[in-house]
Amino acid sequence: KRLYTRLEDIEGIVPLVWQPYCDRHGHHLLCFRFISEEFEGVKREQFLAALNEEGVVSSSFYPMPLYMQPMYEAEKKLSMRHMPCPVTEKICPEAVLLEQNLFIAEPERVERIGDALRKVRVNASELNKIEVTENEFMGSSVLKKAKEKSSG
Repeated sequence: KRLYTRLEDIEGIVPLVWQPYCDRHGHHLLCFRFISEEFEGVKREQFLAALNEEGVVSSSFYPMPLYMQPMYEAEKKLSMRHMPCPVTEKICPEAVLLEQNLFIAEPERVERIGDALRKVRVNASELNKIEVTENEFMGSSVLKKAKEKSSG
């Protein structure tokens, strides 16, 4: 809840709504929306690159709904019921996910994550210079890169 509160006033970042009746968070990921238009036109991948550089391991995980994953396009014998979900289709390209292991360390870690997000926002105009590929920060590849970087 503390991190959600820290995110509320950062332009271009929209935390998920925490329902008042919830007293615990059972999610294995913390998710928020990244609104490029409100972040000086920075691409989500550029934002993720900057955030990871600040030590906040984050990714886009699922850049499209499950029924639109390339696996289902390539393998026609795999059947996936396709029911258009326009809200999901809109939100998937905006989603940013933080892994739970960021939050099981000392409580000050949440403050440092909030500070890193604010720093990235303050320097948003510089992020357009970062060169990244579209799916560079998708899924578990982010964790693999982070582990390699920390051990190398």
